[in-house]
Order: sequence, then C-alpha cells, then structure tokens
Amino acid sequence: MIDKNIKFKLRRRICRYTPLFVLLSIAFIIICQVEKPIPVNKYKHEFVFTSPFFSKKECSPDEKRIAINFSADTLPGLMQKGLIQKYRRNASGTCIFVNGNLWKGRSEYFRHSLLTEVFVYNKVNDYKLSTKIIDSVSGKLYAQLSSSAKMDFYD
Repeated sequence: MIDKNIKFKLRRRICRYTPLFVLLSIAFIIICQVEKPIPVNKYKHEFVFTSPFFSKKECSPDEKRIAINFSADTLPGLMQKGLIQKYRRNASGTCIFVNGNLWKGRSEYFRHSLLTEVFVYNKVNDYKLSTKIIDSVSGKLYAQLSSSAKMDFYD
C-alpha cells in the first residue's frame, strides 16, 4: 500500500512541476540567446550612390507600408492600365516611361502622389532618390524629382 501511495505522490509532483520547468527553461534559453550579427552584403547596390542622410533604420512604419504598397499594388496596377510603360532604375536614379496622353489626363494631385510614393520607395530601399518621368514615345521630360525631394513638373 505504501508503494502505491508513493508512486501516486511522485506522479502528482511530476505533473505539477513539469509545465513550470518547461516555461523556465524556455525563458532561460530566450534570455541567454546570443544575437548573431546579420551578414551584410558589401556589394549591395555597388554602383548606386545612396544618400548619407537616410538609412533603413530611420524609416517610419508608414514609410515602409507606402513602399510595400507601391511595389505590390501601385506600380503593377499602373503598368496594367498602360500609364507606365517601363520602370527602370540605374546608377543615375529611377526613370519611369509613361504614356504621354494618359499622363496629361491625370490630375496634379495624382502626379504629385506618384512621385511621392516613388521617393518613399527609393528611400526605404536605399536607392538613389532622383526620379524622372519621361514620355515613352517622344522622350519628353514630364516631371523630375531631385534627391533633395524637390519636384519639378514640365507640361
């Protein structure tokens, strides 16, 4: 009879203290875990000059959301509608080739918003900030965004 009673008490103690032991072990592992540095590719954007005034650490959550929205929704949508013919990024900045008739039909607010989204996208991804909006047929410059966030529209 004593053996059964001892076994019962032992089983009860194990069931009672096992979850606590597991939680304490997990907490200890998390606290003592050494953070490994993230490897940085030193050749990332090798030929693109990035501004020393902006870095990914300085981007707000809203800017990151705008950048994700631009790459996932705005750019493909405008390409599908035919407004943007080509989107090219190189060492001198970003060039967006547009359909001239559709660009002229857009409001000034739309044009300003598009350039702002491109600026935020380039800033978040550490690309060169200058952007040009060019007619895909005639090569006429419609808008320009300099690296100092100055927007110029040429109509």
